[in-house]
Amino acid sequence: MKSQFDCKLFGRRLNQARRSLGLTQVQAAELAGVSQGNISDFEAGTSEPKASTIIKFAEAYHVSGEWLLGISDEK
Repeated sequence: MKSQFDCKLFGRRLNQARRSLGLTQVQAAELAGVSQGNISDFEAGTSEPKASTIIKFAEAYHVSGEWLLGISDEK
């Protein structure tokens, strides 16, 4: 198990999940309760989200938090 948060992996998976639902960054921001700028930063791997934000993304995108974090390969 990885012991350090991987911003780049999280960003890639966040982007993949958003696109698979056909959502724009603006739509995704509304669903997750964050700004479009936050979505952009998270997807670029330049910002680390809070745990509560990861949970919001997992719920909004219908994927597991473990998958978003790279802990699991199962969505």
